[in-house]
Amino acid sequence: MFNYSDYNTRQLYDLIFDYVTLQLEGIDKSEQLKLLKEEADNREDGLYEKAFNDAMSRHAPYIPVQKFELEEPEYIKILSKSLVGTKFALALVSGDEMKLDGLLDGQYILYEKDRLPQNNDKVLVEYKNQVIIKNYTRKNDKIVLSTSGVELQDIELDNSINYKILGIVRLSLNII
Repeated sequence: MFNYSDYNTRQLYDLIFDYVTLQLEGIDKSEQLKLLKEEADNREDGLYEKAFNDAMSRHAPYIPVQKFELEEPEYIKILSKSLVGTKFALALVSGDEMKLDGLLDGQYILYEKDRLPQNNDKVLVEYKNQVIIKNYTRKNDKIVLSTSGVELQDIELDNSINYKILGIVRLSLNII
């Protein structure tokens, strides 16, 4: 059995945070967390809960997108072909997290590739093996991705996090 009493409080906090994050990602750390909880409870009131709540608040669950074989509308096929070789592309919106911003499930968006976003731009971002649409804000050295709804937590990005901004949303397309 490992003795965590040699760790300082910050190391203990970080370890709890890391193990809770791994647990949320499906890696069983329950035994280690039980031992860490005992040590944290002996060390400082609420230490375990702080680290646990911090890990939970930063957790963005990966929900695999189901691929349905839907017929692509003819106007989208034509528009996609006309955009080849340009700095623009089309993407299909999946989900309702940006509905308050007017981007609805099943809608197509036109986005501009290879351009640095400005504050309050809607961006397409590759993050944790999925592509998401979020509002972009830069605060000091961090990038904050958010939605207008309150259901989802903001995502803070820095140089240690692997992400890629694919483009800036310029237009949403609706079938009329």
